[in-house]
Amino acid sequence: MRILAIGNSFSQDGLAWLYQILADLGEKDIFIRNMYIGGCTLDRHAACVRGNLTDYTREDNADGKWGYTPCQTLFSAFDGTDWDYISLQQQSAASGLPETYGELDFLLSFVKKYANENAKLVWQMTWAYPMHNGGEAFAPYGYDHLKMYRAIVETVKEKIVNNGAFTKIVPSGTAIENLYPRFGERLYRDHLHLSFDFGRYVAALTWAKTLTGKSLQGVRFAPEGVTEEEKKAAIEAAEATALSPFAPTL
Repeated sequence: MRILAIGNSFSQDGLAWLYQILADLGEKDIFIRNMYIGGCTLDRHAACVRGNLTDYTREDNADGKWGYTPCQTLFSAFDGTDWDYISLQQQSAASGLPETYGELDFLLSFVKKYANENAKLVWQMTWAYPMHNGGEAFAPYGYDHLKMYRAIVETVKEKIVNNGAFTKIVPSGTAIENLYPRFGERLYRDHLHLSFDFGRYVAALTWAKTLTGKSLQGVRFAPEGVTEEEKKAAIEAAEATALSPFAPTL
């Protein structure tokens, strides 16, 4: 399975442990690439394409470990690799603001032009900020975690589901929402990003469930620091998104 993400730090969070989980599920020839710019919006991705800008760090994982190549263009992502899935996502603060998706069609045209024909497009639906976030990025949502989550869901339905170009939605935000009432701040490492162990594990399990459709019950891997209770809860939360991607059910 070969996966290319055009993203930012939230795609880093979602993909961090995905190789290990896919390997546990029996997937072969695993290769994951993340084209990273911190805080990158759809608008900035589009500007990087138009200007052929070397603003990306290309992050590759072919053996369970991440390697980093700085100063890359987005064109460098398409180096002859036969991608199974190519993902896009909006920057976290803008994810629930439909007016910020104006460059989506341009980026889709770019991907379709340079990617292999059999690559399937997916969208990562990101998560809401924790309630302790007091930054300006949280202001459009009234500093309300649940309001932000609902805005993200409705925007994804409007701009992504209705678009028709995407074959799958990776509902990372719903997996986190399934666990937020129970685990709260344990899922985060700051006011934006997922914790390196537990939060990232939940997101990666959701990616694996979405892309493979396989049961996660046989997954042995868990990052150091994740307890057995948390592992069980993470698997349950990710499994639940297959039946309810746009609403928490736990």
